[in-house]
Amino acid sequence: MDIIESSDLEFVILMAFGKANVPLHRTSTMEFKRKTVNKISNIKNGGYTGALLEAARLAPSAINNQPWFFTGDSQIIHIYSFKPSILRAVILKKYIPIDMGIVICHLKLAAQHFGKTPEIIFDETGNENSPHGYEYVTSMKID
Repeated sequence: MDIIESSDLEFVILMAFGKANVPLHRTSTMEFKRKTVNKISNIKNGGYTGALLEAARLAPSAINNQPWFFTGDSQIIHIYSFKPSILRAVILKKYIPIDMGIVICHLKLAAQHFGKTPEIIFDETGNENSPHGYEYVTSMKID
């Protein structure tokens, strides 16, 4: 904790490193407590796009909140963040930006895995068409 006391930065999150005494990896996606793809996206779930959404679905998030939603198609995915109520914002405001960075990274890595060239962009269409209860974060163009 000396690091925290000697820093002018606000503490946000801590990550531990070391060797575990128990197995660290799940053996099945059924072991994940996650929302279904239909609850996090309205994109048709086929082909590599379905695999990208599955990678996003399995991405870790603070308190398994999964504050994301996706629209678009196989060429562009618009990425949105849940707008929490004032009460929930007190708890989640620190974590939502971290969660969104994690899910964007999962999407980008999954796209690269399928030989695509993803590009993170700002897209006016995505910004103007935010689903109810969500706010626009960014878009991922896929070539």
